Amino acid sequence: SARSRPASSSTTLSTAIFEVSGLPLPVQLRRLATARRMRLRVDHDRQLLKLTAPARMASRQALRWAEQQRAWVEAQLASAPAPVSLEDG
Repeated sequence: SARSRPASSSTTLSTAIFEVSGLPLPVQLRRLATARRMRLRVDHDRQLLKLTAPARMASRQALRWAEQQRAWVEAQLASAPAPVSLEDG
């Protein structure tokens, strides 16, 4: 039977933040040795896009793919809940 093992930071090969023309937020690119496909997520708290890519994939290719996801990114941002402002009281 297959055993799952906890993800460790040793599988992360690199992490960098890029400004990509055409995207409304910066992209944090994380290249993982264990990643088999690309994954794009919106981090509303940090106001950035998190892109996970396989280690063997070139950064330029991964960022180009993220740029092609612009319509999805804009839809995610439009459907995000409004921030809650906290007041004393």
